[in-house]
Amino acid sequence: MAPTGLDVQIDDFIRNCGLEPQGAVVLPWDWHEPLAVVEPTSADDVAKLALGCDTYGFALVPTGGGTDLSMGAPPAKPYLLVKTTGMNRVLEYEPDEMVVVCQSGVTLKQLQTVLAPHRQRIPLRLPFDGMSTLGGIVSTNRAGVLRAAYGAPRDLLIGLSAVMSGGTTIKGGGKVVKNVAGYDLCKLFTGSYGTLGIVTAVNLKTTVKTDEDVTLLWDAPNFQIALDAGFRLHQGRLFTAGMCAANDLKSGGPVLAVYLQGVGQRIEWQRNTIDDILLPLGFQAARRASDDEASLLLEWMSPFKKDDLLWFAHCSILPSDVPAAASRIASVCSSSRITAIPGTGELFIAVPEGAEYWPWHLQDAVPDEGNVRFAYVGPEVLSEGTVSRWGRRLPAARLHHALKQRLDPGNCFNPGRFVDGI
Repeated sequence: MAPTGLDVQIDDFIRNCGLEPQGAVVLPWDWHEPLAVVEPTSADDVAKLALGCDTYGFALVPTGGGTDLSMGAPPAKPYLLVKTTGMNRVLEYEPDEMVVVCQSGVTLKQLQTVLAPHRQRIPLRLPFDGMSTLGGIVSTNRAGVLRAAYGAPRDLLIGLSAVMSGGTTIKGGGKVVKNVAGYDLCKLFTGSYGTLGIVTAVNLKTTVKTDEDVTLLWDAPNFQIALDAGFRLHQGRLFTAGMCAANDLKSGGPVLAVYLQGVGQRIEWQRNTIDDILLPLGFQAARRASDDEASLLLEWMSPFKKDDLLWFAHCSILPSDVPAAASRIASVCSSSRITAIPGTGELFIAVPEGAEYWPWHLQDAVPDEGNVRFAYVGPEVLSEGTVSRWGRRLPAARLHHALKQRLDPGNCFNPGRFVDGI
């Protein structure tokens, strides 16, 4: 298709910003094509792009590795897709202070490699860590299986820089753990899905890297027993780093995975103690997860790179409700893959094509005080009915809209993609 006048104007605008339009990228099936794809290398580049929003009427949609693009609705207006992967430098790192400052396009795996020689790390365990960028992790507040022990990204973030409406560059927080200066912009941007501005740099607390870090698997007699045992272990004083239960792992049946970190003697004590609890319940003895098994457990907590899904959901409920809710879902849709994190009340449900289990059925299995977010919805689902991708409308929606209007009055950043059409 021949470029239109607007296409030419926007390409010229991008070049005037010192950037070059990039090639096509893979997008969710229900997205329209971007006006252009750009890959800035600095906050100044992003600020220049933001200045064009009012002139040309486009929006800016940030993306890092693209692992969470299917979360939420498609952009509500023409947009530039802003790839943050060009901002991929570690800016400052003082091991003695246990604080690191990175551009937002640095991947989690890249940062862990920088920290490892100093026996430090970022205590996050996420799928596709070689593609997941720090800016994306902060913007989605994606925590992973270690959240019960170490907290979510919002707990590790002590400062950030971002570009907001009109190309304004702001900084919040600082480079020290105890900082009470000004409004807490870090908490505001964390989990905002890029709707208030584009994060360009993050300041993170590091932790000590333990001597050993192992993932142990206990094959369970059935999924219900794995869920009940996982919640029981969570309540015990075993000081595990995290755990999850899956109804199927490599077609080998249900498993309970426990993440243990520390010195060898401590891990051995934990393993033996958990064996004493689980073996009488019919579990097989503990075995160390292979690299493939450990990766697969995490990957089924994301819809990314799965082409045969009908839909994918992330449920947030009370930890005490996890066993009953997950069991109900598994009994109704036996072909789905379900992964549960008992300690934080999270369920991840991947329903394959051909299943007769629709998103509105899931709402019946989730307690009223819980919420369901649909991270992927296939075309067959939308042909059957309407899906609220972010779950029930919450009382705080009015506050969300007011913040969006105040901080992004031109609706320039990720429009229409977040809760309640924000």
